[in-house]
Amino acid sequence: MRTGAPYKARSSRVLLIHPRLTVAEDLLELPDGQEGDYLWFVGGRDAVTVIPRDPAGKILVEREYSYLPNQPLYQFPGGGMEDGEAPAAAANRELMEELNQHAGRLILLGQYLMDHRRSHAKMFVFLGEELTERQSTTRDKYEVDLQASWLTETEIEALISGGRVINAAMLASWALYKNRLDRAA
Repeated sequence: MRTGAPYKARSSRVLLIHPRLTVAEDLLELPDGQEGDYLWFVGGRDAVTVIPRDPAGKILVEREYSYLPNQPLYQFPGGGMEDGEAPAAAANRELMEELNQHAGRLILLGQYLMDHRRSHAKMFVFLGEELTERQSTTRDKYEVDLQASWLTETEIEALISGGRVINAAMLASWALYKNRLDRAA
């Protein structure tokens, strides 16, 4: 049960347990005295995103089929962290699994809450440089129809401004990347 101002948790119960997700419902007392229910994800798993960049400044972007919107989406490589795994180690593992690349240099650009209304899980965003190709022996069975392209920043920004990048993780990661570049200039 979660407690803390201004909401007061009166009770909590688990509604669903699945290997990828546990959903709980809390009965809350709101600041004005009303009661309300609140659904949230228990034990939200932190995740990583990597923006792989070559020495010429081109960025490796994936386009992968996504089940719920039933369409391919542009994204950066990344995924969930394993229990006890450090964010940088997870970033290189995901980069290897998805694109057969290893970053000799990882720079943490920042982090954000993935779904602040339902979870405390964080996304750690890295810039990956000094890339070398390595063959991965593992791949997530849900990662299908994955295509990768080296794009310039201008090409990525054209995809974003043209409404072709619609997933929140890529948009938030790009904002952290651009903020870092702006501060360095």
